[in-house]
Amino acid sequence: MAKLNDVNLADLPPGERAVCYRQFAKQAETWADNARTAELGASYRMLAAQWDKLAGQIAPANEDYPSSVAIQAAQATDPASDRRH
Repeated sequence: MAKLNDVNLADLPPGERAVCYRQFAKQAETWADNARTAELGASYRMLAAQWDKLAGQIAPANEDYPSSVAIQAAQATDPASDRRH
């Protein structure tokens, strides 16, 4: 399974994994908004939809799960999050 700044996502509780997946979806939407072409934007939107769907299968959106310290640290130190794709 994927890692997020040396955190194995499989080791997180389901709710925290869902939070990660929703964050991945949000980032993909941002990349879609900034995509150089409509086709690339559409691809990022499809990716975002799949991350969101996976998160919903793990934990419903109406359940409130706080981000772990590891997730918050990853967000704070990720220089790639502002890049255009």
